[in-house]
Amino acid sequence: MVHLLSWHQGQKEAQRGKALEQVKQAGVIPEDHVRLCVVCDGASWIWKHIKSLFPSARQVLDYYHCKEYLHKVAKVQYASSERALEWVEATLTRLYLGKVGWVLGGLKRMKAASEEAAKAIANC
Repeated sequence: MVHLLSWHQGQKEAQRGKALEQVKQAGVIPEDHVRLCVVCDGASWIWKHIKSLFPSARQVLDYYHCKEYLHKVAKVQYASSERALEWVEATLTRLYLGKVGWVLGGLKRMKAASEEAAKAIANC
């Protein structure tokens, strides 16, 4: 695995999209020789640009944002903070064990406790 590039400066969507286009045009990523993986915070606009410019790239949500999204679901889904923490820890353990399908399936089957919970689940 080779880290090719990263950036974290604050920019607006159009600026980052243009920067990604410049990376693509510069040919710094030898797409015909590598399997490309993009790790990001899960913002839909980033995935949109990646899918458009690098359609074969694997999209991966970074651990810290994944954990943040799971905590948001737990907070609005469970009345008990203890139950919420148990759910988050069990879910993170499933992810650690590579059971991504189980986690996604569980989220799809989850009956939202509120409208806010439904939004958090859908976003997750």
